[in-house]
Amino acid sequence: MKKLYVANWKMNKPFDQALKFSSHYKDDLHFLAVQDNVELVICPDFTALAPLNHIFDHTMVRIGAQTCSSHPSGAYTGQVSAETIAQAGAQYCIIGHSETGTTSDICAQQTTQALQQNLHPIICVGEKTKTDAQAAISELETQLAPLYETLKSSSTSFSIAYEPVWAIESGDSASPEHISAILKWLTDQLKGVSSEFCLLYGGSVTPQNASSLKSIQGLGGFLIGGASLDFQKLQKIVL
Repeated sequence: MKKLYVANWKMNKPFDQALKFSSHYKDDLHFLAVQDNVELVICPDFTALAPLNHIFDHTMVRIGAQTCSSHPSGAYTGQVSAETIAQAGAQYCIIGHSETGTTSDICAQQTTQALQQNLHPIICVGEKTKTDAQAAISELETQLAPLYETLKSSSTSFSIAYEPVWAIESGDSASPEHISAILKWLTDQLKGVSSEFCLLYGGSVTPQNASSLKSIQGLGGFLIGGASLDFQKLQKIVL
């Protein structure tokens, strides 16, 4: 089964840099994306979605958005609909990243919008402070509760990205033992919801810790922040 590698560029690589980076590393990124066990997704800001889709046309590199509106259309200044994202060429959409400040109920609505446009949602969950697995699971239960009905009613695949908030851009990744316990719990919870899901880990993923993290049973890939901005670091994580 392929591992999913999602490069979340956040508000880095402004428009010109995003295009320059993508054009310069187009062949190299395609090489990563055609490996037998790899699905590679680049998530730039909204303005770069369509241009990057054009750059990576006829390659195996996929494009994703960093969020979407919880509404299909209307008077919602500054928001971008899942329909627009899909028309721009994206196939994936990150939902509920902690940096967006989105509530669990809004995440459920965003997930509905993404699924209706045949986007693959990458739904972020994670505890705010460093704690043991049982306390983290209690927090995750609350975050996931509004999503179950939405996910049950869909025939489209989705991903859950376990991304503890305390680990994001901190240089302090969760331990393999902690991640393993969380993924086992998530698998048990989601078995009754769908058979088409993937579990990711995010939170200070680096070339130094990726190898040990890859050995975690049930881990289907990574949501990568800072390290994805540097091609050499991304390459070491993927390969």
